[in-house]
Amino acid sequence: MSVERNDKKRKNGRIKIIAGAAILLVCFLAWLFVNSQFIKGLIYKDDSGDNNTVLEVDKSITGSYSVFKDHIIFTTKNGMTAYNLKGEAVQTSNFDAISSEISAYGSPVVKNCDKYMIAYDSGGRELIVFNMAKIIHRISTEYNLQTVKVFNNGYFAAITADAGAKNQMILYNKSGKKIFVWHSGTDNIVDVALSPNGKKTVVLSSELAGGSLNSKLLFFNEKESEAYASDKYDGIFITDIDFINNSLLTAVSDVCLYYLNTD
Repeated sequence: MSVERNDKKRKNGRIKIIAGAAILLVCFLAWLFVNSQFIKGLIYKDDSGDNNTVLEVDKSITGSYSVFKDHIIFTTKNGMTAYNLKGEAVQTSNFDAISSEISAYGSPVVKNCDKYMIAYDSGGRELIVFNMAKIIHRISTEYNLQTVKVFNNGYFAAITADAGAKNQMILYNKSGKKIFVWHSGTDNIVDVALSPNGKKTVVLSSELAGGSLNSKLLFFNEKESEAYASDKYDGIFITDIDFINNSLLTAVSDVCLYYLNTD
């Protein structure tokens, strides 16, 4: 009886060893399958470049490119050309009319968000907000335009020269009505951000003091001319600001990316 028990124990021990080895082998093969570049190369085919489109560029023409929805927009002093994702020029009577209007600008600049495009005459006093089908707003400013920005909620901002300050920021609602103006004083306005619900505005300005370039963020509530808060960043140059949602603001600087809660 004792001999039979010992045989059973040895058999059970061998079974456990074999089962353990099998489990280890399966785990090793699974790891190899996931991590081995050789096996990946045998199984997966990288076809990411198969559908790439090469857009030929005339290097003799100076211009700028922007991406708007399913189009690539090429802007020059002669107007705009839209290309689809196949690299084919898209010509419609409406877009051609918009392009013709922009070609009258001395120094045309086109910017966009996800839903709208905005074009302005840099150093001039005309801007238009549009999409691929039509012009939505046509605005004339009192002072020369320095830069503009359009937002997905249909609002847009113009930064212009100013008689009594370095420059000024003018905010328009989606109806094209001027709703907010802020004068920069001795600072230079660099950028502006608007929350998606249109209730918060943040103005980014910069100053040169004591040989150091400093940045300042001013936070405004809807329809209030006085900032409810401000942040100063000595020795740091912030270039871009944008809202992620109605509370969270991102600020890109020459040293890092900031996330700021505006509540």
